[in-house]
Amino acid sequence: MLVKDAVFPFGNAGRLAPGDPCHVIVISDTRLVRDALSGGLASETGLQVAAAVSSAQAIDAAIMAQPHAAVIDAAVRGGIALLRLLKQAMPRLQIVVCGLGENDVDLVDWFRAGAIGCCSHDDGPAELAEAVRCAASGRLACTPRLAALLLSRVAQPSARVSTQRHAHGLTPRELQICGLLRAGQSNKEMARQLQISEATVKNHVHNVLEKLQVRSRWQAAARLGSELEVVKG
Repeated sequence: MLVKDAVFPFGNAGRLAPGDPCHVIVISDTRLVRDALSGGLASETGLQVAAAVSSAQAIDAAIMAQPHAAVIDAAVRGGIALLRLLKQAMPRLQIVVCGLGENDVDLVDWFRAGAIGCCSHDDGPAELAEAVRCAASGRLACTPRLAALLLSRVAQPSARVSTQRHAHGLTPRELQICGLLRAGQSNKEMARQLQISEATVKNHVHNVLEKLQVRSRWQAAARLGSELEVVKG
């Protein structure tokens, strides 16, 4: 069972026409996992596996195959960065992350990077296939357990960052910028998500760097991330 049909600002609803087969690529650095995922998806009605590749081959394979959706194994090293690169190379590509666990600390970051669906390591081919179908039509798809976990994780930072706000004097908007910096978003992406100008984003980033006493946005993301982990612990 999936939590689906949610309305999100990302997605390209209607891209996959009713009745058309959904082409998908599978990305995993473990061959056994690639084969298992490919076999399971290929057995599902309306899905065609266009490629099953490692993370190193993913971008080239996606550009060549032009699939509707991609499935990324959550165990792929640097998977969130890879997902972000895939979205940059193919903005209309819809991505589902599979193999997530209840203790996966990166759950929110996967979605911030551009994922539109997820499945846990306890889900089977039918659940994954349904998540892929939803993703290909621009709809969020997530199992109830992961959906609840995602919402709880999203709610947690408000309590944690209040301590940091007193420590660094960051405004609510600057805290939002910090969160997007941690997700690796560019100024243009942040401006689009927050519905403000890029010039305003640059001003906020500059203020954040000054208040955190760092020189680069990457140092700011790393510092805030480490401090939040201390508060969380």
